[in-house]
Amino acid sequence: MEIIRKIDDLVKIRGKLLDSTVSFCTPQYILIEKELRDRCIKIKKEFERIYKKTNLFYSYKTNTIPYMAKLIHSTGIGAEACSLFELQLALKLKEKNIIFNSPSKTDEEIIYAIKNSGKVTIIIDSLSEFAKISKLTKDLKRKISIGARVDTGIYKTRNFTGFGVKEKDMLFLFKKSNGNPYLNISGLHFHAGSELKEPSLYAKNLRSIGKIIRKINQEQRAEIQFVDVGGGIGVSGYAPLSLPEVALKLVGNKFSQNFGKKEYNINPVAPISDFAKVITENFKNHILCISHVNEPKLYVEPGRWLVNPAMHLLTKVLYKKPGNVIILDGGRTLAIFLNREFHVILNLTNPSVEKQTGRLFGPLGVDDHVGNIYYGNALKEGDVVCISDVGAYSCSTAMQYVKPLPKCVSLTKGGKLKEIRREETFEYRFGRDRY
Repeated sequence: MEIIRKIDDLVKIRGKLLDSTVSFCTPQYILIEKELRDRCIKIKKEFERIYKKTNLFYSYKTNTIPYMAKLIHSTGIGAEACSLFELQLALKLKEKNIIFNSPSKTDEEIIYAIKNSGKVTIIIDSLSEFAKISKLTKDLKRKISIGARVDTGIYKTRNFTGFGVKEKDMLFLFKKSNGNPYLNISGLHFHAGSELKEPSLYAKNLRSIGKIIRKINQEQRAEIQFVDVGGGIGVSGYAPLSLPEVALKLVGNKFSQNFGKKEYNINPVAPISDFAKVITENFKNHILCISHVNEPKLYVEPGRWLVNPAMHLLTKVLYKKPGNVIILDGGRTLAIFLNREFHVILNLTNPSVEKQTGRLFGPLGVDDHVGNIYYGNALKEGDVVCISDVGAYSCSTAMQYVKPLPKCVSLTKGGKLKEIRREETFEYRFGRDRY
């Protein structure tokens, strides 16, 4: 049913998508502005109706297209930056509520953040980083508020261990901050994992944060201005592949075609209202109830939930070869995750809910296997193909490998098509080289 609904949604805007390929060629990313704006408004309403002092932040690494970020900010959502470029972009977009969160901040990045301390809050990741920031604030004689990422040990996978300050070191960190008049710890942050399908890990982490706050003194509790809930909220619209499926897909041999016979289920995720309810209730029950805590703000970083369903990749069939091999003009260099995820791939020229099998490859051939399943009539050379729900980690991880990076187009709320990023040119790619 989810796949049928996804196909129906794409068919509703099919005319505009095809118009975009005529006006702007393929391959191209296309942003659906209404979908993006609606999702921003929905998540804000769900959290704010339970706790008014909720602030949401969009992680620029998820998709760095400035037009998209600007649209998100227009709904009242702040920025989360991980690098100097992202900080500069957020400030250029005139965003005033910016979190700077990275485990590898350089001196240059830290100094830039300190100089923009009225708009930027630094989330520190280690005791060494705290010592560096403490020294730099004294040298610059500039005040800045910082938050600390806490390593609670409560994660979806072990991939997230090693980041943040250990719980046992947090009291030492608060004590050290008292000796510097230029900075204070004004918030605590945790990151529970990525693509979380239900909210229980948020609840466990908030309980852990509450225990830390209970151990600090009254003055330090009163300084806590925010608790930052990190960890990407999962989103439906695609299905992660199993390890055997990924392996066979990479091999690209005849056995991988067997997975064309499988019935995939779109990623099942709890509704956003469930996440809002569990997060805000645990925030109230484990943090707001602590004495001398003065109603801090709740920061939420929903990650891919905001943008993934709001962007698609439009490609075209270049060649159809023996063995049902189909060569597209766009593939994994533009959406690197296609080797490990099932996305709805629709023949936009002749769409239907009928499932077809075929070996779809991007233009590279080697290690560019896009999928074994698509929907619609059998593909022919020249047909337009839509790979759905690629809003997260596509543009920001696209590779300058062989082919130029494509343009990005936006379908505005008024139904107009607008180019928001130009295609890479020869001069853009090689103009900085000396030869």
